[in-house]
Amino acid sequence: MFSDTNAKPSFEAVLGKYQNLAYSIANEYRNRGVPLEDLKQESLLGLYLAYERFDPARETKFSTYATFWIKKQVLEALKQESELNGKTEQLGKLQAAGLVAQEASNDATDDLKLPPNMPSLEQDILRLSFASEMSLKEIATRLNISVEKVKQHKQKALRRMRSLRANEDSVAKRFLENT
Repeated sequence: MFSDTNAKPSFEAVLGKYQNLAYSIANEYRNRGVPLEDLKQESLLGLYLAYERFDPARETKFSTYATFWIKKQVLEALKQESELNGKTEQLGKLQAAGLVAQEASNDATDDLKLPPNMPSLEQDILRLSFASEMSLKEIATRLNISVEKVKQHKQKALRRMRSLRANEDSVAKRFLENT
């Protein structure tokens, strides 16, 4: 597919050929705290990164190179999720122990700035979780959905916000480098 004599194939062609590879790698990491659909998206992002960075002059098979980038992206998503869960649990324990003021966390969430393109269900869950400090069970009861769905939507919304922040940081960094 990649060769020195031919032009670089389109990403759609690469996606068609290697999408199953990406999905099979994502499937290896299911049931580790991140929904499978999100893992699949992360794996496709890894495939795209491999596509962008691949150099056929290095005489490496694209599938080997893509496997590295796909696994790296999926593992990074799992790492971020576990760090987020750990920080959330730690903050809750500190608040319960009275070591962190409840008002401090409320001030930060009263002006919670959510992306306008975020689905309303995710916005509602984040507001109820952080601003109202409701438990997952309370949110599930209020929204009439399962606790697991609340947890999944909350995690997805937080990943979306982290991703947007990382993109904003990247754009700002490139802007500063070019000025």
